[in-house]
Amino acid sequence: MPDLIFIILLVFIASLIGDFITYFLAKRFSEKIKNYLQRFKWYTKNEAKTHKSLKEHEFSFVFFSRFMVAGASPVVNYLYGFEKLNQKKFILAVILGETVYSVGYPLIGYLFKDTWNELVNSVQYTILSIVLILFAIYVCYKILKFYKKRKKNNENLSKT
Repeated sequence: MPDLIFIILLVFIASLIGDFITYFLAKRFSEKIKNYLQRFKWYTKNEAKTHKSLKEHEFSFVFFSRFMVAGASPVVNYLYGFEKLNQKKFILAVILGETVYSVGYPLIGYLFKDTWNELVNSVQYTILSIVLILFAIYVCYKILKFYKKRKKNNENLSKT
């Protein structure tokens, strides 16, 4: 049990350090990066919409990125530092999210050490199934939208 507590503390502290470094680096160099990105149409076109979306979901986006999607937290750290969003909310969300991450995963590993492979495979297949189902729904939605637009265009052409 002392090893588990040590691992939890180590993961928590290392995660916090990494999160804060990426956030503050992005915040520090955001003006230089923004000046460069202003050259691109895709950036200037979507900048306000992206900032608004990030600001609306500021806390929850940061909190859930710590443990829900593997590898998302560094990207989120850079985005929030780059956009210079509320630092206090960011720090609170990171601390709470990293607490869940730092305690949750080592505790699951400790409790299910004998059946770890089966548990991981089960979780991976479940997540993969959900992602594939959501992707299929998205594709169907896009196809239906395309055909509705096509039908509307054909109706407009036949009227003229």
